[in-house]
Amino acid sequence: MTKVHIDLPNFPGPAARTAESAATTPPASAPRATTAPKPDVEPPSTAVSPYPVQPGVLPKPTLPRMKRPSLGSHRHDANAVQAIDLMQTLQQTISGWHQQLRQTLLEIQALYMEGPIVEGWLAPVDDPNQPLAAPGLDPSMWRHGDLDQVKQQVEHLCRQATQQSRAASAPASVSTSSGSQQTTQYQLCSLDADGRLQCQPCPPEELAVVTLAIARHKQLRQRLNQKGYLEARLKRAAELLRQVQQELTA
Repeated sequence: MTKVHIDLPNFPGPAARTAESAATTPPASAPRATTAPKPDVEPPSTAVSPYPVQPGVLPKPTLPRMKRPSLGSHRHDANAVQAIDLMQTLQQTISGWHQQLRQTLLEIQALYMEGPIVEGWLAPVDDPNQPLAAPGLDPSMWRHGDLDQVKQQVEHLCRQATQQSRAASAPASVSTSSGSQQTTQYQLCSLDADGRLQCQPCPPEELAVVTLAIARHKQLRQRLNQKGYLEARLKRAAELLRQVQQELTA
């Protein structure tokens, strides 16, 4: 009988496997020691000394040079004294206008109380029997004439009225060819509402009264013009001051 030889692998034995596992198994770790928690105690603060700074050592920053502003001599702040002075000046001016207006009204009242006031002028009459008309006067000239012509005619009438007022105190006497004396006759001329000339005879005994009445009318016209001028100035001042008040209180 033939013997067959079979080569088997060399497996380690139980003892070898025990030793190998003992070599590969890590040793048991020793128990860790437990430490108690530290109390919350702040560490001692360490004082930090400041950085030494020496004055005048740090360099100054370089800034751009600015142009020096040129200031005028006037003041830029609100000047309340100037506003008060202006108000006082306006008050004095308006008070002066008011006083002049009161004085003008008193003068107008005095003229009315002096006597009659007649608007017109006196003109001599060559022949009382002829229709009464002022010689050399064109009624249309007063409305449609040139301004220079009207001024010249008014000046002529004023001179004529002055001469007539002087002659009123001593009426002139004219000697006729028959030797009788005849007193110069005068007529009172005026313009109606339409600008037409109208005349009426003036008796010699009323020449002085009519002359004074005409003079009063001239003075009255001057006072009335002054009254209208002052009233217009006061009205305009009131309107301007009202506008200023509204602007300042808005």
